Amino acid sequence: MLWESLPLGERVIPLSPISHGRALLTIAAILGCTAYFLPWLDVHAPDTWRIHGVDLGRRILWPHAVLAAWVVIVPTAVSRRSLGGLLAARAVLVTLALVPLVTLAVLGLRPPKHLLVHVEVTWLWGAALEAFASILGVFAAIRLGRRGRR
Repeated sequence: MLWESLPLGERVIPLSPISHGRALLTIAAILGCTAYFLPWLDVHAPDTWRIHGVDLGRRILWPHAVLAAWVVIVPTAVSRRSLGGLLAARAVLVTLALVPLVTLAVLGLRPPKHLLVHVEVTWLWGAALEAFASILGVFAAIRLGRRGRR
């Protein structure tokens, strides 16, 4: 029986992370995990602090969701064995890929403040790489399950 004539739920796809758009999503997740440990902010008050994604997670807990989202994306995308399962996981994967972008947007809209001291925040390349990985992950998750050029 031809592969195209099978229902989506029965179309078994290879387990390799390269097929059906999973490679780009895996690359985005690796980039995002790496960027989480790179410097995100320079905070200039009387002293200067360089803050990484991990440091933000220690100070306020919700930035740890960025790393959790990237860690969950890879097994969720790679473990889908049928084309129907891969297509059904798209919405979840898009949502998970948006977590870093939403986190950076919240940090950008509400930067650190202090009542007595003027605090200046400078964004660093780790945050830019995290945003790029998030946008790449959203793009890859939307295209997930599509076959390459024939």
